[in-house]
This record gives sequence, C-alpha cells and structure tokens, in this order.
Amino acid sequence: MAISDKSAITPKKLERIYDVVAAAGIDVSAWHKGSGEYSTNPNFCYRWAFVGDKTALLCLWVHAIEWVDGGWVCEGNAREDQIARAAAGADHWDSAVRNRTKRWANSAQQMEEVLKDAYRNKLEVRVCIVATRARATEFEAATADFRALDPMPWNLTYDMMTGNYVVRRSAEPHTTEQQEDIQASEAPLATSDDEVAIDPPHESIEAPALPEITATSYGVGVVDQFVIDENQRDPVLVERYERERSAVVRQLVMARSNGCCEWCGQPGFKKHDGQIYLESHHVVPLYQDGDDTIENVIALCPNDHRMAHFGEHRDDLAIEMLIRVEERLNAACLQGNASQG
Repeated sequence: MAISDKSAITPKKLERIYDVVAAAGIDVSAWHKGSGEYSTNPNFCYRWAFVGDKTALLCLWVHAIEWVDGGWVCEGNAREDQIARAAAGADHWDSAVRNRTKRWANSAQQMEEVLKDAYRNKLEVRVCIVATRARATEFEAATADFRALDPMPWNLTYDMMTGNYVVRRSAEPHTTEQQEDIQASEAPLATSDDEVAIDPPHESIEAPALPEITATSYGVGVVDQFVIDENQRDPVLVERYERERSAVVRQLVMARSNGCCEWCGQPGFKKHDGQIYLESHHVVPLYQDGDDTIENVIALCPNDHRMAHFGEHRDDLAIEMLIRVEERLNAACLQGNASQG
C-alpha cells in the first residue's frame, strides 16, 4: 500500500468522541456534570474541536484531507464556515434544518476559538479523523460512521486576519535530530545577546502601565455600565455579574475604543463628569463559556448593545463582532510595532 493511499489514515472503527477527547489528554470532567449519559453530553459531543491546557483536538472529515508534498494536509476556514452555515438555514422553512445548521454554526465558532488558542499558545495539535458511508454529495447531512484518534501530532498554521488554517501530518514521525532542527528553525532570531526580534500577538496593547481603576473611572476617559455613578447602581447590569468580570479587561476595551462604538463607529455620549459612556459586551456570553478577555469583549453604544442581545440576527452579529474585535486588535498591534520602530 502506497504511503499516500488515503486508506492508511481512514478510521476502521467508531470510537466515542468522549474517549477520543480523553485519549488526546484533554480533561473530560465537565462531561460528567448534569443528568443523562455523560459520553453523549450535548454540551460537548457535537463540537468539532476541543482544547486542554497543553493539547488541542480537531475533528476532521477524511474526505477533506489530501496528500500534499509528502504529507497529509487539511485546509479550511472555520470563521467562513460558521457564517455560511448560519446563513444557509437562517430562513429555511423547516425548523429542523434551522436548528441543525445553527448547531453546525456554533460548532464552527467553537472550532475557530480552539484554533486561535492552539496557535497563540503553541499547543500540541491532535486530530480525530472522521469518515462516513454516505456519498460525497451527502457529507453535509452525514453522520460519523467511523471515528478514531490519529496517533501522531499535526502541525498547525493559522492566519489571524483571514481565519485560514492548515494542519499537516508528516508521513513519518520526526527523529530526535529532526525535531531539534525544527525547533531551532522556529526559534526567534536574536538581534543581540539579550534582545529577541519578536512581538507576541496583542502584547503591545497591554504593555503600557495602566491607570488606576477607581469606583468611578477606568482612568482612560471612557466608562461603561459597570462604573458607579454617584452611588447609583443598575441592579440588572451590575449586581448579577460584577464578580465574574475583570475590571482590567473592561478598562483595556474602553481604552481601545477611543470613546467610539466599536461596531457602528459613533462616539458615545458625554456624561456629566466629562467621561464618555459606552457599554462593554461579551460577544460569547460567560454562561456559554465565553472568555473574559479583550478578544471576546467589545465596546458598544447602548443601542448596538441591545441589538447584540435581542436583535433578529444576533447570532450572525456575534460572528461579525468577533471578527471586528480581531481586526482592531491586529490594527493596534501593527500601530504599536510601527511606533516602536
């Protein structure tokens, strides 16, 4: 059998996704919460990607993997996949189709976040290869008839701007000498004995010393709904959530906004104390395991904030807002690097 024969990587058995995740070294304790069979917990079993402290796991259809330049390669864009799937079923007359495509869109969004996490933190990437008995034209509606964890790690390349990703499996495991050569080639180039010519993503935003956060100000001239105004507190917006959210994250987001809504671009209104008012919004809600980070928080005018929560197309809006935040963070990095140069 030729090494490029796809049957070499096609799974011959159906492993439970729970077992695959556990075998990849990712903690599965959260699967056991709640009632019902833990291995089919709906909060996890429909996901396409999983992440742990040191490992990321991607579930890839075998038909999407091709032999390229001496190795197995899968290319994709989970960000575009999410938008396309959400749009495909948004107005469909069949509620089952709408629910299914919405679940696919959510799975694509989760995969996008796992890819970002794996790329930023240089996690080991494992791949669960999935196959179906369905014809090629039926892949969109197919179920997994075969599923197995590939024994070898894969290499991930990810483009933060476009969302394009490439995962590659070498034909043979690297020898110790080859792995040392790879690590050496990936190491940053030193410009002097104590200087390294590399800038971690988004670090330039957090590098400056931050102003002191007080009860009435973030110290950046822009405040949100969580800042106390003359001892008046909004019980809905503040009392319920303030313990779960980082004031430093909100401060950084308000500073990043420059006093303008990061969605519509309109300036916030000026308060009686001269500070600009906007509202901070977690694009992926905390109750849906969204991160309390600057990558998941956006500064919005009150109208756009309400639209993000209650608008007719709020799911599509969330996807676009994540892209907008990523663009602003990347633009801030480029500006910071240019000023340092």
